[in-house]
Amino acid sequence: VLNREMARRENELIEKAANLEYEIVEEQDAEMSLTLSVDRINSREVREEIKKVEEELRVQKQLLQDKENNLIKLQKNVLRRESDLAKQKANLDYLQLRTQEKELEFHNEAEIQTKRMQDELQSLKEREEQLSNSEKEHEERHRNLLSIKEDIIAKSKSSYINHNRNEAGGEGANLSLIHICRCRRYAVCRSRWSPYH
Repeated sequence: VLNREMARRENELIEKAANLEYEIVEEQDAEMSLTLSVDRINSREVREEIKKVEEELRVQKQLLQDKENNLIKLQKNVLRRESDLAKQKANLDYLQLRTQEKELEFHNEAEIQTKRMQDELQSLKEREEQLSNSEKEHEERHRNLLSIKEDIIAKSKSSYINHNRNEAGGEGANLSLIHICRCRRYAVCRSRWSPYH
């Protein structure tokens, strides 16, 4: 819109300048005709009319000069606006370039963050798998240890019962491993294997 307005004003200024030039040429022709007829005019009325015409010509010249000055000012304003528009366009181009650079940086950073998060998730999954495998191995070992413990307890009970049967003449004594751990061997207790202690 600003470019169209500037073009319209330039056209108006060009037309005004052409009209001014045409008026100047006409005035010059009139002056030449007046100078040629000055020698032939001797009457007082004609001289007064010539003075009036010269005064009008002087006023018109002043008006033309003012119009030319206004035209020059308008041209300067047009040039100034064109310079301002060029600066604004350069600033817009720079801002667009910086925006594109920032978008590219953000995109690259987002890709890097995404890749890093994917790697962390993969490492976490691997750790979870390792932990689950280690937990499974630990449970299996615990079950094995429990089975071994149960076997040892069963074997110790059976050997203890067999031993008591042999000492009691074949009759089984109701003894337990708790008695072995709890017996304090004081004077009343004759034997740590006593079933009545």
